[in-house]
Amino acid sequence: MKLIFFIYTPGRRQFTGGHVVLHKLIQIIDELGYEVWSNQTPLFDCNCKIIDNLESIKENDEYKIVAVYPEQIKGNPINVENVSRWILYHTDPEIEETWSNTDYFFKYCEGFKTKRETNNSLTIIDSKLEIFKNYGLGNKRKGYCHINKKKYPKNEKILESLESKNLSDFTEKGGFEYLSEEFNKHEFFITYDDATYYSVLSAMCGCRSVIINTDPNISPDEYRLKYPINKFGVAYGWQDLKHADLTRDLTTPNIQSMEKESVESVKKFINFWKQKLKIY
Repeated sequence: MKLIFFIYTPGRRQFTGGHVVLHKLIQIIDELGYEVWSNQTPLFDCNCKIIDNLESIKENDEYKIVAVYPEQIKGNPINVENVSRWILYHTDPEIEETWSNTDYFFKYCEGFKTKRETNNSLTIIDSKLEIFKNYGLGNKRKGYCHINKKKYPKNEKILESLESKNLSDFTEKGGFEYLSEEFNKHEFFITYDDATYYSVLSAMCGCRSVIINTDPNISPDEYRLKYPINKFGVAYGWQDLKHADLTRDLTTPNIQSMEKESVESVKKFINFWKQKLKIY
């Protein structure tokens, strides 16, 4: 019996982390020699069957389909029996109510909250190491910068008081290359989002990366256990800035290691389903 993976992606935005890792999963599964289908044309070069009409998907005795849905997808759009829920961010309880009790959960990291806990994990990184590098500008760096993404409070005043430069329009100004240049110009990158990869990208460029407005009940070390991608080079609060400064040079090697481990993580995911479906 043949095993097919269907990766359901809500889009193909190259600057949205959830979209990127879903498309990266497609590529890695293909490179490991398994058939992979999707509802979107992949962002990365690979062999992938594109299914335009989801209602046309039918299982038979010759193959089994395993669906992979990110956490924001309601129900079971392709209506197959074997379902993986990939938790790429905190889940919406109302959306979780539309999922089956027979679905299997795979967390990107421990920090993302769900109603149903799991020990299964699936962690993939598209590092962007070829773009985000430290140009060695040292004391030529000046000021603060930020990207207005998740968790920014209404009537935000801290960034205004710091005269922080808003880089939210980087997608229109040159994409990742422009963002790398800006990270290399600024001394600090500030964010309210405790899980964004932009904290890591800025640290790889030499920024003093700080996550503000952190939960006072969670210590910086506890945060790093929940979000291992931010293990080095990132401060959880101003009081944690020493850690970021002392470990910044370890950021890129850590991400290189995690990117290599991405393939092993996908292998474990595939083997989970092969054992579950008794496909050898």
